Amino acid sequence: MGQSYLKNAALLTGADVLLRLAGMGLRIYLANALGGEGMGLYQLVLAVYALFVTLATAGVSVAATRLMAEELARGRAQARGMLVRLAGTGLLLGA
Repeated sequence: MGQSYLKNAALLTGADVLLRLAGMGLRIYLANALGGEGMGLYQLVLAVYALFVTLATAGVSVAATRLMAEELARGRAQARGMLVRLAGTGLLLGA
């Protein structure tokens, strides 16, 4: 059990480092492409965008998890239907 936990933690840490390096590379590219003023505008818009994404998605994963857990308690067939509805809703909202 402990070995699996450590392996998963190392995997998540490695993925996080790779994603942060990719983000840093993107910022360097954008800074060179947009210049100082463009990066200032980008940072301004990014802060507002992050706020609205946070507000829009707050509680969605918790609600989906709770709905799925309730359906699993009722039975596998009903859970399958809920999974299809949740996936469809996610695809619709994501598009």
